[in-house]
Amino acid sequence: MTLSKVVIEFGDKLDFCRGFSFVTISRVRALSDLACRSRIGMGRFKNVGGLDKVAEDIRRRQILPFHDVVNPAVLGFSCND
Repeated sequence: MTLSKVVIEFGDKLDFCRGFSFVTISRVRALSDLACRSRIGMGRFKNVGGLDKVAEDIRRRQILPFHDVVNPAVLGFSCND
């Protein structure tokens, strides 16, 4: 769901589940369509991951069964139409 304009109150606590703020922000097409009701402090960005989470995600992605497609026609659809 995409929204034309959004006003968000993040509050002073961390998200109750990882990525909730990102999902909220991603509902608009541009950052200019987003307004925050209150100031967002740097404390909100602490303990949200770090290099250990990046390394864990890289390892997880390496074992996924993704393959490059040489001929996109075999997919039966085009993502760039």
